[in-house]
Amino acid sequence: MRKPKKKQVAKRPTKRQITAKETNRIPKQLYWIAGVLAILVVIVFSPALNGEITNWDDESYLLKTSFIKKMNGENMEKIWTENVKSNYHPITMLTYALEYSISGGKANPRLHHGTNILFHLLSSLLLLYFIFLLVGKWEIAGITATLFAIHPMHVESVAWISERKDVLYAFFYIAGLITYLKSIRKPKEKIKWLSLTGVLFVLSCLSKGMAVSFPMVLLLIDYLEKRLQNKGQNTLFKDVLLEKVPFILTAIGFGIKALNAQQDTGAIGMVATQDFSHLDRIFIATYGLCTYIGKLFIPIDLTALYLYPLKEGNLLPLQFYLSALPILALGSFLFLKYRKNSILVFGLGFFIATIIMVLQLIPVGRAILAERYSYVPYIGLFFILGHAFVSLNKKKPQWKTFTTAILVVWVIGLSILAFQRAGVWKNSATLWSDVIEKQPRAALAYHNLSYYYKRNNQHDLAFPLYNKGLEIDPNYLGMLVNRGSHYYDKKDYKRAMEDFNKAIAIDPNHSEALLNRGAVYHIQKQEAKAMDDYNKVIQLTPYESKAYLNRGMLLTTQNKVQDALRDLNKGIELNPNYGMLYYYRSKAYVKAGNKTKALADAQKAKTLGYKVPKKYLQGLGG
Repeated sequence: MRKPKKKQVAKRPTKRQITAKETNRIPKQLYWIAGVLAILVVIVFSPALNGEITNWDDESYLLKTSFIKKMNGENMEKIWTENVKSNYHPITMLTYALEYSISGGKANPRLHHGTNILFHLLSSLLLLYFIFLLVGKWEIAGITATLFAIHPMHVESVAWISERKDVLYAFFYIAGLITYLKSIRKPKEKIKWLSLTGVLFVLSCLSKGMAVSFPMVLLLIDYLEKRLQNKGQNTLFKDVLLEKVPFILTAIGFGIKALNAQQDTGAIGMVATQDFSHLDRIFIATYGLCTYIGKLFIPIDLTALYLYPLKEGNLLPLQFYLSALPILALGSFLFLKYRKNSILVFGLGFFIATIIMVLQLIPVGRAILAERYSYVPYIGLFFILGHAFVSLNKKKPQWKTFTTAILVVWVIGLSILAFQRAGVWKNSATLWSDVIEKQPRAALAYHNLSYYYKRNNQHDLAFPLYNKGLEIDPNYLGMLVNRGSHYYDKKDYKRAMEDFNKAIAIDPNHSEALLNRGAVYHIQKQEAKAMDDYNKVIQLTPYESKAYLNRGMLLTTQNKVQDALRDLNKGIELNPNYGMLYYYRSKAYVKAGNKTKALADAQKAKTLGYKVPKKYLQGLGG
């Protein structure tokens, strides 16, 4: 007897599990991490809020760049068209202008530092969200963003006001990566998200030239999202490569603009010595890579300056040649064993793509490497570490307590080091003293520290630094001029003249040296030579108020009163808060027989802090 057939019940199709990275749902853990990041950033960088404006680029950006001090049409045009300190970054300069406007036309160190910290925090939060969107794991996102937020190598980018460009370009850069990922995940809204990505990329480039690496990172995202695999050539070109063309062209345009800005001031090729061959530069690059990777794990002996090495017998120090070995060994190992590991390829690719431009294969500036250069590139390595931590705990759950403890201790240690490092940026004295301790042959550090002491009337502390710095670099113009000024103040006119003459022999158009030499000639009654120097300074720098002051003083002694008044008036127009100008215009008015105006100017000079002799005021009836 046949058994009746069992009725076939159609199986319901199993519903594919939707991963976290394919949804817009943000887990509550991410909110908690965001809160912790905010607290950590505020604590770690709190010393920077009490920092001053340093004499390393800050003064050039904030005090000497006139077009950021008042918001008007003419100044806005300059913000968008002029290079500053060998860089074209109008968005960065615009933020300084906005801060001036908020502060009533004055520099506000606390506001400047606070803005840097705010953008660093916002970048950290954007990174948290980006990594979560990318891989759908809040643990990896949390580790990546936390390391980015508190790593000591990032202190320079945050605590140095002049590196506003770093925190700004990172903010727009990471935001652009988020919108690009959304353009992939939401094909129906692709045009909207891709257009927004383009806008953010341009804003990033307008903040700092290093943003030109952006298209390469987009291709890495394509790789991680498997957009480069299993596609025909036509489909690959249409879906992936064609959309990159505007980004690549934009990157080329901004790259050319950045190179031209660097070349205009001689920053490209500007190293301590010019005898580094192409082979040398390869080893300099491998040394830089080793240093960046090493300091990611053990960030000690950090400094604002990392000098080029001194060659001996046309050879670099041994460690530069040896640095190629670990790079080759590590690269070979990772390629042979993990070349198909998409996470590793993405992380390393991100690091290399964003740091290769500053490995000094093309020499820029006097530093062999810089902590600020790690700001965005480290994201790739932090991402690898975050993924490695989560993967290890998944494979070896029994190790989770131990590995978590190590991670927590490391994060606490990094936070402490970053807090201490932020304190180094308190002012120019703390900054350059730290550099001299770690880089004792850095002539720039002696110059800037001596300049700080000079500005604060601590001349006895400044003078030995001039001598030490000039031992290292006898042709350092700034120190020659400053030491000459020291001799001038001490009435040692012979030595002052020697330093000024040497500076002018090196650079015949050095306006400060010419101005100071003119003052020595004036005192030595060589009035024709003094006049020649003053005239040249005004020709070179027509907005230098001191030049009009000195020439006005000389014209007054020559009884050319009307010419003197014309110069002194111009000086006051350029610098209306310079008391010395009013005092010497008062003396010119005395010679012109106008005691009323002479008295008014003398009183104005006194109000501005210039020490007007009592007898002089009494003689004018004041």
